[in-house]
Amino acid sequence: MISIKSASLKNKNVLLRVDWNVPISDDGKILDDFRIRQTLPTFKYLLKSGVDSIRVITHLGRPKGKGFEKKYSLAPIIKRFEHLFGAGNSQIEIWENIRFDQREEENAKSLVKELTAEMDIFVSDGLAVAHRKHASVYGVARELPSYAGLLLEREVERLEYLRIHPRQPFVVLIGGAKYEDKAQVIDALLSKAKHILIGGAVANEIIKSQNYEKYLKRNVIFPLDGKPEFAGMLDIGDKTIQRFEEILREAKTVFWAGAMGKFEDYRYAKGTEKIAKFLANSRASTFVAGGDTVEKIHQMRLADKFTFLSTGGSASLQLIAGEKLPGLEVLN
Repeated sequence: MISIKSASLKNKNVLLRVDWNVPISDDGKILDDFRIRQTLPTFKYLLKSGVDSIRVITHLGRPKGKGFEKKYSLAPIIKRFEHLFGAGNSQIEIWENIRFDQREEENAKSLVKELTAEMDIFVSDGLAVAHRKHASVYGVARELPSYAGLLLEREVERLEYLRIHPRQPFVVLIGGAKYEDKAQVIDALLSKAKHILIGGAVANEIIKSQNYEKYLKRNVIFPLDGKPEFAGMLDIGDKTIQRFEEILREAKTVFWAGAMGKFEDYRYAKGTEKIAKFLANSRASTFVAGGDTVEKIHQMRLADKFTFLSTGGSASLQLIAGEKLPGLEVLN
């Protein structure tokens, strides 16, 4: 992966892929602008290096790919970016949500051609989409000289170091949903972590899976209690919180991905909030991935208490698991 620090940028037209897929309320209010703010240093670096123009590509949500949908318009995101970075810069052109075009996920050559038209180089600065073989992530990188932006470079360096050289005792905390997205990282870290703590909906999924007995025989700790509803638990209970804190207290490195419960409902937020506060006061190196978890940490105003907050979701987990990400491999 080659950094933009190695690129000749003066008078170049730059195609920049960022990930501004931020949480937005039903009335169009941005709930957490972390992913936008994290890309600002790359913009500053490019302009300071004398580029002629920056064409910005990003997506928001999961539109149908059949044209404009107001719900997924980038209008509020562009407004927030201009508030943070400054409005009226004629060198920066932000295209509408790239996923309005179904050719994006198809990695269609026709879209790649449109995206790269009149561009000299491509800069990738969104780890959260690096696992996608999409036109604006993978296809364009095969057509233009391609580099990693400052954010992508920093995230990959930090997560790779965590994967290879975690200070022991190393404890992994996995929550949220989608066990299929987290199975590989759990398996990959079984031999590296002293303990793997499981909470959230993923705990329900694992308990029902064929891997449950295998994990019980290893260093994987499941909830001892919780708030049940229907067939699952929507939050970890006091006994589990106490047990998790006992284990985390001994850790020197912690990797946390996924909330401990359905925290958007205040009745099921206690587990996530207790763990977040505990880690914020920990002496361990604390790394967090996952949009919902990072959003909650920002809501609680604890972000500066953590060692590293990643903008990546599934891509961060795949990187930690040692998988090859198409959007990174193509930058080599």
